[in-house]
Amino acid sequence: MKRRWSRNIAIFAIFLMFFSNMNLMVFAETFENPLGNDWSFAGFGSNTSDSKNEPPTDNGDGSLTLLVGGGGKIAGSEIGVSLQSLELDAADNFEITTTASADSYSPDSQRAFGLMVLDETGEDSDGKNSHNYVAVGALDEDMRGFYSKDGYDGGGLTKLDIFSDNVPPATGESYDLSIKKSGDTFVVTSNGQRETFKLENAFSGNIHVGLFVARNGEITFSNTKVNVSDLATSSLEVDISGMKTEYLVGEELDLSGLKVTAVNEDNTETVVPVEDLIITGFDSSSAGTNTITINYNGAETTIDLNIIELALTSMEVKYYPAKTDYYLQDSFNPDGLVVTGSYNNGYNVEDLTSEDYIFQIDGEEIDSDYTFESSGEKTVTVKSLEASSVTTSFTVHVSDAELDAVDVAQLPEKTQYYLNEELDLDGIVVVAEYSDGSSVRLTRGEFDVSELDTSTEGGDKEVTVTHRGVEATFPVNVKEKELDEIRVTEYPQTTFTVGDAFNSDGLEVSKIFDNGGDQEVLDSTNYDLDTSAFDHSTAGQYTIVINPTDDSIESTSFDVTVREETTVEWNKIQFGQSTGADTNYIQTLDNGGIRIVAEGTSSGKITGDHDGITFYYTVIDAVEDNFTLSADIKVNEYAKDPHDGQESFGIMTRDAIGENNNDGVFASNIATVGGYSGGTKETNGTQLFIRTGVESSDGVGSQGVQKQMLLAEKPTTDNTYPAEDYRLTLAKTNSGFTGQLNDGEEALFFELKF
Repeated sequence: MKRRWSRNIAIFAIFLMFFSNMNLMVFAETFENPLGNDWSFAGFGSNTSDSKNEPPTDNGDGSLTLLVGGGGKIAGSEIGVSLQSLELDAADNFEITTTASADSYSPDSQRAFGLMVLDETGEDSDGKNSHNYVAVGALDEDMRGFYSKDGYDGGGLTKLDIFSDNVPPATGESYDLSIKKSGDTFVVTSNGQRETFKLENAFSGNIHVGLFVARNGEITFSNTKVNVSDLATSSLEVDISGMKTEYLVGEELDLSGLKVTAVNEDNTETVVPVEDLIITGFDSSSAGTNTITINYNGAETTIDLNIIELALTSMEVKYYPAKTDYYLQDSFNPDGLVVTGSYNNGYNVEDLTSEDYIFQIDGEEIDSDYTFESSGEKTVTVKSLEASSVTTSFTVHVSDAELDAVDVAQLPEKTQYYLNEELDLDGIVVVAEYSDGSSVRLTRGEFDVSELDTSTEGGDKEVTVTHRGVEATFPVNVKEKELDEIRVTEYPQTTFTVGDAFNSDGLEVSKIFDNGGDQEVLDSTNYDLDTSAFDHSTAGQYTIVINPTDDSIESTSFDVTVREETTVEWNKIQFGQSTGADTNYIQTLDNGGIRIVAEGTSSGKITGDHDGITFYYTVIDAVEDNFTLSADIKVNEYAKDPHDGQESFGIMTRDAIGENNNDGVFASNIATVGGYSGGTKETNGTQLFIRTGVESSDGVGSQGVQKQMLLAEKPTTDNTYPAEDYRLTLAKTNSGFTGQLNDGEEALFFELKF
């Protein structure tokens, strides 16, 4: 039977690498001064300039600092970097090491620093900024290896697994980085964590090996060294006579006894220590032949290993069933039983599933339909379906006491029913009482329940519970739903300026019924509004009474506010992570419009717990004031393809703002209508979205973003104003926040409190 190893056995599926503190190979030439004559600087590629990408600073102690002020990027199909590099031949085998210290680094999209092996500096042969490269270091918010191959032809950035044991890149952190090249095999390392991969036919001619920073950051590189191999290896001779070549599924690779000799191009031979080899391809996750590759100094050979399926050798009851005491005619119930299986005498132990074994009593297979016909101690055997000779067992006791009565010890939570509702037994406790004075709580599957007819009003009714022919009853009541109250379910305008007439447009009043769910909208002819208390000439709060025309229904009311006329003052601000005065700004246009700009690909964000935005706003009272804000919006540029998932624009209300020109983390509760996706795999369209629960500016308490799609189409210049109607409306009423696109259907988040 095929085994499952996803829970308990480590999978060695990609590679193993054995690495010593010694060099990978004998080196002929070492370069230790990254500011020496063999090194050169280039600031090139997308979004770079002389002012943004300055040459390195010599710190006088063998280290250098690269400062990038917004220039460059590491993107899917192009790059822009500041690079201090050494030119080597693509056929060279080498290792470059450095310590990268982040004097200033704020993680964000397209930002990076570290080591890089690059095909060429400057624009590529097509006049673009696509390159083949291998890199290790910071990329966005993580430490990892990454590479690009065939970006010219539609290929692009490939990210390796995050180095999870590394501290995420941030100001004040340091990382020991290295890249080893051995033929087409690369080993990238950060603070001791490594990834190994092959990148065939990526480089030819001359290559550039060095230190880089992209987009933003001030990074000091120290202890930089490049070692280049002096001798080419033509082949490897392998002796596996003393090596372990058979492995159990999940077992780790053991290279003790392996002997490897490098045959060099000058016909000399070198015995290679195992720790200097690069081993890739080891995978013991499934049985069969596994071929591993041995790489040294650009030469490779392979070894076939045999992975053997594990064999079940014993089973043991880990947890006994919840029910081990039975009475005559009771059905067998194994719920709660957990059985462990031991493979190869303890090499691996895991919990088995019910599909892995059967139950037997007195040699006959049983299941949950089996009933006990005789009393006494019974041995239940658990027999493996994978290895029939492997069993374990447990004992149950069957009493000969007779069933005297069944009692409903606790009524269900629901005993009041309305027409056409179904019986709900949640909370019921049924007990069986026996002749020996004992009582046993029955599980839901051990008793039957009579049907409850709720198709007609019947008042008090009884439901019958039956266990092994013995009955008990409990009472319920069935009735037709009744009116509980009337309630305002949609509010009209509730804030007025002195002199404004009362306006009830948008008011919705509903009957609320006592069944806890049903409501029915009242026609406006079925109630009158008493506005006699409303005084539009004097500021204050006034009560509007709703009087039903049916005298048997009690009135309800809602409050409105009359305020002195105020002049709306609009303000400009930019704040939050990834914002800056050079990328986030607001322009007043000649036609009275406002242009709000977040320029480039790193100029703010909307996340689940904080924002970075350009904001044009006014201030109102969160408790006293309702509002409606509408605008025709033209989208000049919004979100690249594919989108990052943090881009947004639109009309927003929020309960706190940050300090102007402060790019620290800042969070608040928000309600917004506009362009938004919320994730790289989410649809980018026009949405109403909110963030709630935020208790402080660092995002503590955030319950994330909730959203409702209004139009599942990415806003562009071609489908927004004036090319097409694109008018957004955000409104706050006593009910909550609503969002609307043009005259379409409104989306509502009910009773969002700021």
